[in-house]
Amino acid sequence: IFSGKPDAGTVENQKTEVKINCLTLNKFIGIGMPHAYKVS
Repeated sequence: IFSGKPDAGTVENQKTEVKINCLTLNKFIGIGMPHAYKVS
């Protein structure tokens, strides 16, 4: 999904890029998880 290395030039921009990639990946994982409901 993401490239193996940061595309941003500066260290600060690379940190921001990694944070955005982590948030995006967590969102993708959350979308793929099943929703469980208790059946009584």
